[in-house]
Amino acid sequence: MCILTAAPNFRYFLISKANMASLSYKQISALNHAVLQLHEPLDLHTFPSKIFELLRPLIAFELAGLGVYNTITKRMDSVLSEPCDHIFVNSAAYVPKFFDEPCFLNGSYLHAQCPVGLQDLIPPKRFESSVICQTFCDPLGLHHDLSINYFGPQSTTAGLLHVARKTRYKSDERALLNLFAPHLRQRYQQLLLDRPSHPIYSDSIIGGSNPWLICNDHGKIIHHCHQTPSLFHQLKLPFSSQLPTAWHHWFTTQLRPVTSQQPRSPLPIASPAAGRSILLHCLPNPSSHQHRLLFQIKDASSTRPRLSDREREIAEWVAMGKTNTDIALITGISLHTVKRHLEHIFSKLGIESRNAILPALMSTSSKHSSRIKWLIKSKPVKGI
Repeated sequence: MCILTAAPNFRYFLISKANMASLSYKQISALNHAVLQLHEPLDLHTFPSKIFELLRPLIAFELAGLGVYNTITKRMDSVLSEPCDHIFVNSAAYVPKFFDEPCFLNGSYLHAQCPVGLQDLIPPKRFESSVICQTFCDPLGLHHDLSINYFGPQSTTAGLLHVARKTRYKSDERALLNLFAPHLRQRYQQLLLDRPSHPIYSDSIIGGSNPWLICNDHGKIIHHCHQTPSLFHQLKLPFSSQLPTAWHHWFTTQLRPVTSQQPRSPLPIASPAAGRSILLHCLPNPSSHQHRLLFQIKDASSTRPRLSDREREIAEWVAMGKTNTDIALITGISLHTVKRHLEHIFSKLGIESRNAILPALMSTSSKHSSRIKWLIKSKPVKGI
């Protein structure tokens, strides 16, 4: 009996069972079946559900998740095997504190290249008093976990396949997950070649910091960002695997071809907060049957501060692809001052990445400088 293992050139080589004495014949058969199933036709739309399906015969779990974690912005977007959105709503405010644990700060958990659990890295007493345990593990009753990174090493972003249950994971289960990991990374990278901007990999510049979700033609929610369950809670709407019934007619009309008689229009959503308006925009993608819904939130009680002339100049250079060092040389100011200006720019524009600067600049003014006009012509930005 042999185990199929991924090679760098997308082929397989074989490892004899003698080298995997801890695994039973049944476990090796289940692993081979999972690997073969993983390499059948697949896209990012079905990626999470397929992974959860393949995992069940391999390793016992009560909850599984695919997560995208950013250690700079301290954001966490996840899709789970079971509905647990009430936990996300309750723990959303504490997510930045998750990253204060040393295992997150030093990358030993997020970028581990073999299966690792939080309790492998956090001492028991510290784990029991941690925000992670109190806001996520305790409410679910799941205190033992294993994770593998399916992105590979990166500086700020990690993608984790995470399984959790009430009992500890054994060495043979770790071995199975370790053998499955290279296939998962390889298959994921193949899928990214087709859809590099899919939200399961990273936030789109269209969304910026606004809540969003992805649904199929029938209104089934496929993926969502970390703010979405909390927004539904604020709006007193039930958050489930389907769009609210009241939105279905509007959503169906948004999927039709746009005509002069039937232009695409956002859906106004009633907000319990005074002076707050919410519009729901649909950005359909008929070819993939995956449609992004973007929530545009405006607060009448607060207006976003305007950029100073110097901040706007620096923002435009960033939009043109210049580095901080380039900008310091061009403008004649220190690198430290450039960084300080960028902090103010990100705060004023309400964005979290350099890629989001251009659409933010375009939305804050109807009059654009020559630099922005050149960028618009040479690099069109998708918008609402």
